[in-house]
Amino acid sequence: LLEAAEIELPTQIEGRSMLPLLSNTAATSHWRAYMHGEHAPCYHKDMGMQFLTDGKEKYIWYTCTGEEQLFDLVDDPNELHDLSGDSKSGDRLLLWRARMVAELAERSDDGLCDDGQLIAGKTLPAVRASLPEHE
Repeated sequence: LLEAAEIELPTQIEGRSMLPLLSNTAATSHWRAYMHGEHAPCYHKDMGMQFLTDGKEKYIWYTCTGEEQLFDLVDDPNELHDLSGDSKSGDRLLLWRARMVAELAERSDDGLCDDGQLIAGKTLPAVRASLPEHE
């Protein structure tokens, strides 16, 4: 494996290198509580989403429709049973929604949250203008 010091990260990159996780499994428990990701609406405008996962649960929020999904990845690794409507999962859904708000609050230009609330109806572009163009 390459050493993290060998790779120069572009200044436009958010976050940090995941290389230490590939070389040291003990580091995973101290790296972060969950991972945030997003998927651009490249197939259909309603399919743009933001997601969070800690490897045991996964929360998905569709930015255009506002639909939420919550999955127990331990018991349902294929994400077949959405728990977001289950009254037993209400506290878990609130926790993950609050985490999503915290993640998106720093991205005020995207308009996905305001005053501690997720704001649906926004379709983000597949490529952000602030990122360099790939040749």
